[in-house]
Amino acid sequence: MNRFSKFIIALSLILVLSVGGTVVLYETRILEDNAISYEKAETRIDSYSTIFLPRGKKLTILQLTDPQVKYPINNYDKFGGENSNDKTILMTRRMVDTIKPDLVVFTGDLVMSQIVNNWPYLQDYADLMEELSVYWTMSFGNHDSEGPYVFQHTTEDSIFGQESKEILIDKLKQYPHCLISKGDAKEEGGIGNHFINIRDKSTGDIIYTLCVMDCVFRPYSVDEEYHREKTPAQVAWYERHVNQISDMQYGVARNDDQVVSSLIFAHVPVPEIFDAYESAFNNGNPTSDYHYGHILEGNPSGQYLTCTLFEKALELQSTKAMFFGHYHDNDCNVSLNGINLVFGQHSGLSHYYRINMSDNEIGGTNYDMTDIFEYGDERGGTLITIQNDGQDYPFSIEQKLAANTISWNDISIDYPSLYLSLLEESKSQVTGNPQ
Repeated sequence: MNRFSKFIIALSLILVLSVGGTVVLYETRILEDNAISYEKAETRIDSYSTIFLPRGKKLTILQLTDPQVKYPINNYDKFGGENSNDKTILMTRRMVDTIKPDLVVFTGDLVMSQIVNNWPYLQDYADLMEELSVYWTMSFGNHDSEGPYVFQHTTEDSIFGQESKEILIDKLKQYPHCLISKGDAKEEGGIGNHFINIRDKSTGDIIYTLCVMDCVFRPYSVDEEYHREKTPAQVAWYERHVNQISDMQYGVARNDDQVVSSLIFAHVPVPEIFDAYESAFNNGNPTSDYHYGHILEGNPSGQYLTCTLFEKALELQSTKAMFFGHYHDNDCNVSLNGINLVFGQHSGLSHYYRINMSDNEIGGTNYDMTDIFEYGDERGGTLITIQNDGQDYPFSIEQKLAANTISWNDISIDYPSLYLSLLEESKSQVTGNPQ
């Protein structure tokens, strides 16, 4: 073979490799452009974490609520077993790994550690989500960082004393897949209130925004406790950012009906959900406002009834649905004045669920298992799907029961057997029909 022939062959190989490389690179870019992408708040000029959703794609959001891994071991371990914390983390892993959502939102009470450092328990979730490479965020519940147990002198290697929300967020932000922010709700507005914008990947338009709200503690009171209601400062923060995000999309001279659609995620529900459920369920003759589920606990009263978040949502005409937790036994979806009000499925095996306990007069415990036998074990998650159709951006809400979604038998609770074992407890009284 002469030098010229070798040169021609070499040149041909270079051209083939170059063209092939160009095709591969081009196809890779197409795939990247057609994939959902994410940017964290601290990397953006507008300071909002942002999800870029390609046209024609769906964004799936999995709400998990109140998994509540705990310390110390307590009476609830009679139900889930001494390894109930491990079962809860395994349930979370299986739900996320099976459904493969684009985003997970925990609506509070991931942990309940009392006087013991809360970070190692919360870190288990952060490590898990990083291992699964799934983006996520959380609202704080009343147990994740409890005011009376937060010690200002707590260090990273301390065993006792919960860490503050500010410290927890600083640690969580180090995880590439965590989208939480401290927020700017100011005094009495709490820590960790944040928005996540969803933009059309091709146009940059904001098509939805997700509002995640803190459960605020009342500091310096005789009885330090959390606000069941969203505080006035939080409601003002919500209004300010809905308007700011809508101005970003439509301009400051926008019309009143030019407002970005939003979803709210919070731990404690707005009080309106209770009357809305009663009206929609209608004593077992449901109206069109009833979609699924039940409210089995909760009785709003006092300061709780002063919450104005729902009223403000109606005024702004942005929010399409609100998602809550806190009351473990509840799981419903009802509509009120065009807004879906949703109790997410309980997402853990570490705490109470549809079994009521109380002390009895003979020094033992009453166990009322009526609800668990009548309504069943409906733990799981809630799946929200937003469609980028370039026009209406419809969304849907779906129950995802663990029993129908993941491998469940090895971690679920055998309630008929539990019923028999509780009957054997000294001085205990058990009600409910296991048949």
